[in-house]
Amino acid sequence: MAFAINLVPWMNIIILHYSSLHLSERGMDAARVLSDLNRVVIIQSFVFIAAALVLTLVVSGNLSKPFGDIIHVLRRVAKGFYNERVRVTTSDEIGYNGDVINRMTEGLRERERIKDAFGRHVAREVRDEVLSGRIPLDGEFKDVSVLFADIRDFTPMTEHNDPKMIVKIMNAYFKEMAEAVQAHGGLVLQFVGDQVYAVFGAPIRRRRHHTSAFKAGMEMGRRLKA
Repeated sequence: MAFAINLVPWMNIIILHYSSLHLSERGMDAARVLSDLNRVVIIQSFVFIAAALVLTLVVSGNLSKPFGDIIHVLRRVAKGFYNERVRVTTSDEIGYNGDVINRMTEGLRERERIKDAFGRHVAREVRDEVLSGRIPLDGEFKDVSVLFADIRDFTPMTEHNDPKMIVKIMNAYFKEMAEAVQAHGGLVLQFVGDQVYAVFGAPIRRRRHHTSAFKAGMEMGRRLKA
């Protein structure tokens, strides 16, 4: 807008120059010439100001709409909505920024998808450590405590009870045992039959992992009695 309005005095100077030459050539007196020039200046000033305003509205509209779209998407992404995309309609700097934001949201969306899928199989703390890159995936040596637990006389119990009842009992059993292990910072490695394998001190390092394993075992016993 400033550029367009700055054109007004320059255009008026040019018009005044040529108009004065034209009127002088026609032999008009000075008063008449000045009067006509003033009228020309006023008319041309309004014309150029109107043109500048129209140009400003067009340019600001073309800029404000994509910027508004970018701000809207960034606010949604900040709230955790990663499916939003910026509408890219130009190949200038604004379009480039829109492409960058779209690639960023795609990366965040993919990360959340992996995080959700991974979190179904391992503890949340382990998942976050692995995804952050703080846990090496090529193996390492660690001092850990391993806990093994199973149900006494499990085989006779399965022989004298309905299979549906056994499944119901085992689901409740595994749920209680997993909660006891996780409550003390352990990680359930696997369930095999009626056995529970858990580790303390890996993959997240813990100083007193043996104490945590002992406390988890005691809590598992209390939960079984309950």
